[in-house]
Amino acid sequence: MLKGLMLASYGYGGSNSFGSFLSALEQADFFSLVLPFLLVFALVYGILTKIKIFEGSRAVNGIIALVVGLMSLQFGYVSQIFPELFSRTGVGLAILLVVIILGGMFLPKVGWANYTLLGIGGVVIVVVLVQTAGVVGWGAGSWFY
Repeated sequence: MLKGLMLASYGYGGSNSFGSFLSALEQADFFSLVLPFLLVFALVYGILTKIKIFEGSRAVNGIIALVVGLMSLQFGYVSQIFPELFSRTGVGLAILLVVIILGGMFLPKVGWANYTLLGIGGVVIVVVLVQTAGVVGWGAGSWFY
């Protein structure tokens, strides 16, 4: 009788954990369809709103962003490139964070240190983009090796 009244139980490493919730979202294609759609929609809507092509017509901006967001999912490029790009970007940001922390502790506060960190950030961005292009199958990834 108590089993029917229990809605959720939380344990250490059990099947009723946050990991199983994320797994259920993954099986429902939430990460490969819904999140890329929302990201493309938000970016297109924000760009259209910022550049003010259609003055005062937010509905047109929304419709164009909706169409571009839905069409971006049609062939699967977005669903393929986003996980690769964002996972590599997370690693690149972690590397940059460590460099910034160590630089803040040991480097003097001079102008060349900021430009050095900017250069390291640029190298990390190039590496992330080239590695992602190589995994997705675009030609830019082969020259890096």
